[in-house]
Amino acid sequence: MSDPAVRTMLLATSNPGKAAEIEDLLAGRGWGSLLPDQIGIRIEVAEEGETFAENSARKALAYSELTELPVLADDSGLEVDALHGAPGVRTARLAKGSDADRTEALLSLMHGMPSPLRSAQFRSVVTIARRGSVLAVGEGTLRGTILAAPRGESGFGYDPVFMPAGGECTLAQLGIAAKNSISHRRAAVLAALDELELG
Repeated sequence: MSDPAVRTMLLATSNPGKAAEIEDLLAGRGWGSLLPDQIGIRIEVAEEGETFAENSARKALAYSELTELPVLADDSGLEVDALHGAPGVRTARLAKGSDADRTEALLSLMHGMPSPLRSAQFRSVVTIARRGSVLAVGEGTLRGTILAAPRGESGFGYDPVFMPAGGECTLAQLGIAAKNSISHRRAAVLAALDELELG
């Protein structure tokens, strides 16, 4: 997939926060992007894999059967060391309801844990596929700490309680540009694009 004329990617997501981050990253590399509903694609892909890589590939391949565009899919989540890597691939399903509900459920699980036991990482695996074939895969992580209470209004998911290692702000306090300069998703997207463009 090295055709320079093909510079638009379909994003296999309905999550507006994730889409905004990926659109920003792709634009920085000269790629445009579309969302499924912009081209009339409406499917649900069950995220039943045991790993982020399985779920990412499953989404990318499913969408790639419905368009000629290259498709980028991300599966990502939070891995808390003291919870043996949980919630992991079940990050979005930790609790029913909103991001705030899931964050509250996480904080309840970690209630009373001292700071040294609150280490965690975000992990992202990005798959790029076209016409039913995987073209590139990238992975990224971001180490940090889970705070005892939310801070900040931007971002989504667990951003308000995740403070990157060495930082003084949560991801929700950083804003999209600053978050995208250090995020797990940035590392995964750029690694996948490197493989795609060099491959």
